[in-house]
Amino acid sequence: MGRAARRLTPAIAAAVAAALVVAGCGLGSPSPSPAPTASPFVPPPAPTTVDALACIDIGAQECEQLAGRILAGLPGIDGQPFSIRINLGACLDDGDDCPRSLLDRLGTAIVEYPDGGEAILFELQGPPAEPVIDRNAEVDWTDPIPPGSPPVEGDGPFDFEVGHCGLLHVVDFDGSFWVLVGDYEGDHPALVNSEHGSIDLVAPNRARYVGPDDEPFDLVRFPGSKRFQLCD
Repeated sequence: MGRAARRLTPAIAAAVAAALVVAGCGLGSPSPSPAPTASPFVPPPAPTTVDALACIDIGAQECEQLAGRILAGLPGIDGQPFSIRINLGACLDDGDDCPRSLLDRLGTAIVEYPDGGEAILFELQGPPAEPVIDRNAEVDWTDPIPPGSPPVEGDGPFDFEVGHCGLLHVVDFDGSFWVLVGDYEGDHPALVNSEHGSIDLVAPNRARYVGPDDEPFDLVRFPGSKRFQLCD
């Protein structure tokens, strides 16, 4: 009996070796596949530009960089904002000669969505490289208001009366509201006061206002209804 077992040992060893070779070649029992995992949600990229950017008392490059930061941090509101207006205030040290920068001034930014959508006011504080951007939730905005002006006929320029709160408030012309675009000095009377001038269409959605001092202001047609801050 023991001698028979010793004679069978080489055969058993060969069988075991063959089985190991088969398993190593992948011909044995298949290994279980890993369970599929759901793809992680990737949010759409934040917008980096808007149709109209107005920069008041702030350098153009800093204004564009600040607008990009504001856009990247907007709250979860559907759709793309239409316009941003960034205003810097007076010098913090009460002087008249300081840079047009958050380095020496406080500021605000208004973000507006088209067709009567959201309007948001942010309060801004330097330094420019890492600004503090806080939403002011206490601002009173009107409900969406539709424009009331009729479409213009014929060739311009057309006489235009700026309202008592200036070009930074209500500009209603050719059946639409309009918002400023470009870089401006904040102490110009046309921005915050009433005056009589002329306005002309320079493209279907672009207009230019010129006041008594012949300084031009460029505007972009705002789509649909619009919200406004109350103006004294």
